[in-house]
Amino acid sequence: MKKISLLLKTTTLIFATISVFASCGNNNSSNDNSPGKTENKNKTEKLTPANYAAGKKIYENKCTVCHQENGEGIPPSFPSLRNKSVSVNTIVNGKPGTAMIAFKDQLSDKQLYFLINYINHTFGKDTTYITEEDINAVK
Repeated sequence: MKKISLLLKTTTLIFATISVFASCGNNNSSNDNSPGKTENKNKTEKLTPANYAAGKKIYENKCTVCHQENGEGIPPSFPSLRNKSVSVNTIVNGKPGTAMIAFKDQLSDKQLYFLINYINHTFGKDTTYITEEDINAVK
């Protein structure tokens, strides 16, 4: 019985580890089908349904394995995104020494814009809109 329990725990741990690395894989797609304009200089502009949907899709594909669909995360390795302001720098450049990878080489500036605004408006306390200029400022 102990062997089965140990085998089940080991298999679960291996699957979770593989899932994390698979979701964080390099996906340098030059085909950007995200809706919206490439420029958004108005930080008070409302998040359009198309931009929100684009950010949600990116979040589901890149972030849910670690931060979960509801943004609660899996502490301590994968922190909750709820009631926090997501750092543009952390998403763009990653966080050395942690599991947080840089997305600057995986996502276009437009995709980063959609993702960060989606996270901040869905889970976070920051409703200020970031712009592509904000993203370029931390690269």
